[in-house]
Amino acid sequence: MGSLDTSRDQLQDAAGAIANRASTMADQIGQRVSSAADRVSDRVGALSATAQEQGAIAANNTKEVAGNLRDALTDSARNQPITTIALAIGAGFLLGAIWKSGR
Repeated sequence: MGSLDTSRDQLQDAAGAIANRASTMADQIGQRVSSAADRVSDRVGALSATAQEQGAIAANNTKEVAGNLRDALTDSARNQPITTIALAIGAGFLLGAIWKSGR
């Protein structure tokens, strides 16, 4: 029976060693996954910041263009009121024709 007990002890020791190794590997995998998730999170954060910056720049550019257009229309209305009214009527007619053709 001595050899049977020794074999059982060896199997238990081997099972314990395998369990410890599996636990160590699981910890290592968890650390790697966590590290990868952190890197992805950092990259997403950087991309988000870049997108926000580009959005702010686009918004500022749009405001600038709108201001320039408003100034141009104001100057046109003051300097050439008849031409400005004729262009507004033409633009309205064109938009109405586009609107009607879309239905």
